[in-house]
Amino acid sequence: LTRSGMLSDERYTKMMVRHQLGRKLGFRAISQKLKQKGIKLTSAQFQQYLENEGITDSKQHELSQIQTLLARKYPGYREDQKIKTRAFGFLVRRGFSVDQITKALKLSLEIQD
Repeated sequence: LTRSGMLSDERYTKMMVRHQLGRKLGFRAISQKLKQKGIKLTSAQFQQYLENEGITDSKQHELSQIQTLLARKYPGYREDQKIKTRAFGFLVRRGFSVDQITKALKLSLEIQD
């Protein structure tokens, strides 16, 4: 199957990255899912797949995904510490980095003030 082009890790990786980005997963979660399927990518290779999907600034893309998820799933996170804690855990489980989550929370609080 591989020789005939019907089975391709590259094609599968492209499809998987596109699908997982659509599910609003963080980059760590996507690369972890690929590793579970036996596909190991360097960060440069992963960045190339992101660029193929039109994502040139991965950090900015993650920040916007985090802000979208926060607004949609946890609209009251700015006022309630308990909701903010739940949101933080949710985002970590979605594969976003702690640094990016913290940055997004700080940015949203600055915008509110």
